[in-house]
Amino acid sequence: MPSLSRIRAAVVKLSVPAIATAMSMPVLGEAVTPRLLIVATVILSEISITILGVGRRRKV
Repeated sequence: MPSLSRIRAAVVKLSVPAIATAMSMPVLGEAVTPRLLIVATVILSEISITILGVGRRRKV
């Protein structure tokens, strides 16, 4: 994906475990636990904060 910067591509790559878990739940019939929801929320929140903040770096 040529339109993604290196930082954004690396951060998006970190979302793979959360997305794979969400997609495998219906297939494997795994239960949704509170721990899983918390971890997925934290991972995806940190990714969105990083992606939104990449363009807003202050010049010093």
